Amino acid sequence: ARTVLTDLVGEDPRNALARSALAGVLGRLGFIKLRKGELDAALQDVTAANELCKQLDAADPDSARAKRELALSH
Repeated sequence: ARTVLTDLVGEDPRNALARSALAGVLGRLGFIKLRKGELDAALQDVTAANELCKQLDAADPDSARAKRELALSH
């Protein structure tokens, strides 16, 4: 899923749905890596997820969904 979504975002960086889905996948992967004790890899994934959420919120500041996803990414 990560590779497919990363490719989709690379092809169309303005695709908010793909970016949102990628942020969700990265957040979940980060949580899994944290549980496995892979702290550096977990931090990298959750930081990337949070950055995507910040970008989505900035692109559509009136979006309740973007604000929710940003809040959950912290």
